[in-house]
Amino acid sequence: MVKAVMDSELKLGECLADVIKRPFPGVMAETPIVVAGGFLRCHNVDALFVLRRGTWTNEGIFGFPVISELMNTNDYNSSIWKECGSISTAIPHVSVGQNLVGLLALFEQRRFGNASIYLDGQPALISLSDIIRLYSAGTLDTDLKCADVMSKMFSLPPDATIGEALKEMVKRRIRRIFLEDGNTFISDRTVIRYLFSPEGLHLSRESPSRTFEAKISETDPEHATAVDGNTGIREAAGLVDVAAGSCLTCGGGVVTPWDLVIKPFQKQRLVSR
Repeated sequence: MVKAVMDSELKLGECLADVIKRPFPGVMAETPIVVAGGFLRCHNVDALFVLRRGTWTNEGIFGFPVISELMNTNDYNSSIWKECGSISTAIPHVSVGQNLVGLLALFEQRRFGNASIYLDGQPALISLSDIIRLYSAGTLDTDLKCADVMSKMFSLPPDATIGEALKEMVKRRIRRIFLEDGNTFISDRTVIRYLFSPEGLHLSRESPSRTFEAKISETDPEHATAVDGNTGIREAAGLVDVAAGSCLTCGGGVVTPWDLVIKPFQKQRLVSR
């Protein structure tokens, strides 16, 4: 059994150098939600940074606040034209010189797997997806198996509505809901792709009240890869398409990016090489 303290000298500027240097998209605070939604839909990014008066901020546009704004409005067609700055969310900030242990502790404390980081005045977003890649890079390792970290799976019938699914996501603090008749699921990303698709925008114009009444089976659910409970975390990490926000199923459970990174960290079974 591995039980070790991670190397506190492992700095973000070293192990995540490529992440910090990559260009990251942003929108002006005045940008309409419909424009930001279209960008989130097409590029599969976790967030868009917000610029106010030409200056980058530690604020971002995430899928859930966009969805919540549209769900809780009496005038859907007007809400999609509201300014992004009105629904932006604060993003925790870390520095290039901070260590990886501190970043994971921040994720654990905030229960939020994203942080902003700046290099030469330009922002980048570090997410759990980036940390998962450190397994294949050989930077991280653990002796835990998928059965040790999997979470309980929550499912709804295929004819459940988007609105019903989103209420359960908020209530249970989960990002994925599975369809009872298969190994497929919807997430906040799935809903964003549906709402800002040509079909979704057409429906919102014709009948806004029906926007969240569509069945979850009609939103192009995503497929989860099934693994055995004895599959090692490092191997499982290589099976997750982090760019698409995917996850794994394991028996009656689900293995998410949070399970792959934060749970081994919490159990003190995550080591750096």
